[in-house]
Amino acid sequence: DKLNQSSGLKRQVGALNVIDLAKKFLNEEHQTGIKKLEVLSFKDGVLKIVSTSSIAAAELKMQENQFINYLNKALKGSVVKKIYIVLQ
Repeated sequence: DKLNQSSGLKRQVGALNVIDLAKKFLNEEHQTGIKKLEVLSFKDGVLKIVSTSSIAAAELKMQENQFINYLNKALKGSVVKKIYIVLQ
């Protein structure tokens, strides 16, 4: 049981690290659109982002590979596999 709790905790900490790094990237790269992009969650290699602007979503989609590379380099591994952008 302790082993399962430990790995669950590591996953949560890992997800929080991914989310924090994603927010940092968005602040640096999308200063004008940051209010239109919100990091929602990270699970099973998929980072979910909500956008209230189709333009901001399209810009982010064009930078998807750069974004994934930035995150994985900072995390020292192939952690983020895909970015899923949801329009609201």
